[in-house]
Amino acid sequence: MASSCLFFISLFLIISAQEDSEIIEYDSIGTLSQYLNFDQFSPSPLNDASCPSYACKTSKMTFDKNQCVYYDAADNAYYAKKCSTKDTHCNITLNANSVCIPDPEPDIILNYPGESCKSSDNCFNSFPCVNKVCQGLSQGESCSNTIFCDVGLYCNTPTAGQNGTCQAQIDIGKSGCSVDFDCVNGAGCNVLTPGYSTSNECIAYHSIPPHQAVGTCDVHSMSELCQSEYCESLKGVNYCTNLLNSTQKIPVKCNANTPCLSAADDFFEADPFQINDNCVCGFNKDRTAYCPIFPGDSPRVKLRIQQDKWLSSTKINSCHTIRRFAPECQKLYWNSDDFYALEYYRAYSMLFPFVQDAQDCILQTFFIDYYNTKKSYNDDGAVSIVISAILLGFII
Repeated sequence: MASSCLFFISLFLIISAQEDSEIIEYDSIGTLSQYLNFDQFSPSPLNDASCPSYACKTSKMTFDKNQCVYYDAADNAYYAKKCSTKDTHCNITLNANSVCIPDPEPDIILNYPGESCKSSDNCFNSFPCVNKVCQGLSQGESCSNTIFCDVGLYCNTPTAGQNGTCQAQIDIGKSGCSVDFDCVNGAGCNVLTPGYSTSNECIAYHSIPPHQAVGTCDVHSMSELCQSEYCESLKGVNYCTNLLNSTQKIPVKCNANTPCLSAADDFFEADPFQINDNCVCGFNKDRTAYCPIFPGDSPRVKLRIQQDKWLSSTKINSCHTIRRFAPECQKLYWNSDDFYALEYYRAYSMLFPFVQDAQDCILQTFFIDYYNTKKSYNDDGAVSIVISAILLGFII
């Protein structure tokens, strides 16, 4: 059975639908929109014989003032140069020239309990700001939603439509959860029975081995509890799959007639499980299309290593349960080396087929957030190496 992979829409842990409230979505890897500089231009699966060409502006080309992309319709080719004016970005338009425009005003983001503040105006729901940290409701106080409880707590509402009380998040191995938010930040709820049930247990993320039973397997055949991130049903029982990788050395070139399939897991008997994804055009000069990568491929493995470092760190406990995967909270509490490594592998895993063989000018124009993330990761790593070398010199 080939499972359709929605990796480029969102991956791994969509948690906004777990409670009946308007809650910002956070997942452990992010969404494509975080890393694309597209206002009107969205990449789509390859469905014809040829991809566009993406290259840097040549010295013979003359761009208008503020122009950042020239589109050659006859050749289906984009030529780009980065925006040189501070606080501007390229307003990409499909099949047309593009110009640099001012960056939008930053969104006003209200912080959750556990996050920094100068006053209660900085906090969600005007929570108190105490010692420069937003405070939520204390244990035992009445609540209608987990979002209102302080760090380390969730809102236990056993009766639908009625208020509950803020209670300590449930430890790994303990039962009684209904959603991931109820569990400690490094664990999810293995739901066997809908609602608060003693049969539902908090289990560490990425901990269930291949071919072991898992409670819930979503419509995209994914489970954050599985080591492999994927699951499938067999005879009415959900099981975690093997850690599936590409069948060829990555990057895997493809075309409109070649499906992007992972290796198969034969545990599922007559209908082996595979991940099926779309061949997509890369943003390269040679019009080459590539397959996305799978959980067993090297960049995704490195991403999972960083995810697991966060999940097992004590710093994750400083974040509100809803913000366990929010980059804002990760950056606030985690060391910069690990944070930028996580952000880089999160972006690189998601954009893998798009950025293969892409020139820097293309990354700076079409993928500026990814480019900056990569630069932060490389710069931070370089600083760490220099510091380590200096310390080693003192030791020697």
